[in-house]
Amino acid sequence: MVKTRIQEKVEHLNKRENKREKAAYVRKMFNEIAGRYDIMNRLISGGIDPLWREFAITEIKLADGAKVLDVCTGTCDLAITAAKRTGAGGEVFGVDLSEGMLRVGLGKIKNVKNSPVMALSQGRAEDLPFRSDYFDVAMASCGIRNTTDIPKSFSEMMRVVKPGGVVFNLDLGHPKNKIFDKLYRFYFFNIVPIVGKLFSHSEAYSYLPNSLLTFPDQETIKKIFEDIGLKRVRYHNLLGGAMALHIGYKE
Repeated sequence: MVKTRIQEKVEHLNKRENKREKAAYVRKMFNEIAGRYDIMNRLISGGIDPLWREFAITEIKLADGAKVLDVCTGTCDLAITAAKRTGAGGEVFGVDLSEGMLRVGLGKIKNVKNSPVMALSQGRAEDLPFRSDYFDVAMASCGIRNTTDIPKSFSEMMRVVKPGGVVFNLDLGHPKNKIFDKLYRFYFFNIVPIVGKLFSHSEAYSYLPNSLLTFPDQETIKKIFEDIGLKRVRYHNLLGGAMALHIGYKE
């Protein structure tokens, strides 16, 4: 099977020696699509992506007054979902590589009612600009896949969480049902890029589906969580495994 240009690009950027190039590419890509990122998420997910975020926040039983870090926060949808649960006594911080995405997110968090303390920072998931053992929750949604070092990113998330805290990752998965997986891949690799070209005029929506090819499956992500020291690790397959929620606890 002949590889496409974008598949070759993804493979090139994921080589260890090209980490700096990948970080620059991802930052530029998300800056370019920041203004249309939210509407594209609604279109691609059929409008159900808010339900996945609500499920994740409910599943970890986020408490009032919790201190929460959203890694690869993007336009802050997950951070805002958490902020609505923590109440005014909580703290919700977001960190992202893309200043364009943060700019959109900043406009959104200003409109959160009964808002906890909320702040955004530009930074890398692989080297979080926060002290150890501070947050109750470190979470990410569809972002760690685009970092230069997935285990290091998860390790950093665990570092900043206090003992007894929780780390979770919500991202694309690998369906086990072969028929569904073929349909899922056809949609992601053929339909999504077309929609992306129409609405965002960017190759980002060709790159993002193909990034799934090098993203570990659910069992491998579970093992990474365990290898970095997280306990009681579990995952939930959503939409037949098209999305997956991984949860682990720091002891």
